[in-house]
Amino acid sequence: MTRQRRIVNNKVPTQIPQESKAAAGKVVSLFGPSNDDIPQFFFSNPNWMRGAKVRGGVTTFLKDSAQYAEKTAIILTSLLPKLMSDWDSLYPSPNRHQYAHCHSLKNDALLRAKDVIRKIYGESLDEESEYMKNIWQFGFSQGVRLVCGVSGRNKIYPLFVDYHHLLFPNAHYNEHDYETYRFCPKHMIEMEEEVQEETAVSSVLYISQEQLYEAMGDMCDACVERLEDLI
Repeated sequence: MTRQRRIVNNKVPTQIPQESKAAAGKVVSLFGPSNDDIPQFFFSNPNWMRGAKVRGGVTTFLKDSAQYAEKTAIILTSLLPKLMSDWDSLYPSPNRHQYAHCHSLKNDALLRAKDVIRKIYGESLDEESEYMKNIWQFGFSQGVRLVCGVSGRNKIYPLFVDYHHLLFPNAHYNEHDYETYRFCPKHMIEMEEEVQEETAVSSVLYISQEQLYEAMGDMCDACVERLEDLI
């Protein structure tokens, strides 16, 4: 019996099929959003990763810079991408077995979350905001929980990060001495900016008045007024 050989066509087609022509100028990304309900995160809020400590042992401070790097990596490379890809399945009615850590906050957990939010935002907080009326936590297997206000179907406003899963007290997590944690990159940046500003102002005092008056000619009115107070 003669074995039939399989013929492989290695020739490059000289013409693009009609259906391919339509897509020839269009780049299709496998990583793009699948529909219009893709979550919209509003990261204009500069304080959602700020450290805060409130009653009941809830803190969003971290142990050190290494822990901050680890937690941030989890948020950016795991938590947020999974939220983006699974949003249709987990909001607003997630399967509690598949998404056990994605749900709206209620009762004591909601009270603890609002304490943290008030501590972080102070007088700038709008209690009547639509985001304060629907507060959720989003998390998966690594323990980090992102606490957000959600508006409508897919508008998400990050409020803070429950790095240590302390909104829901757990004997295992409470073994750690979180009271000693003091690291907050936001605080450190602000302190550095204050030091730089104070250093810049103090250095002015070592310039002669003649140099100061000469420099004032190139300054804006606000800077001139501030400098005049120091002379």
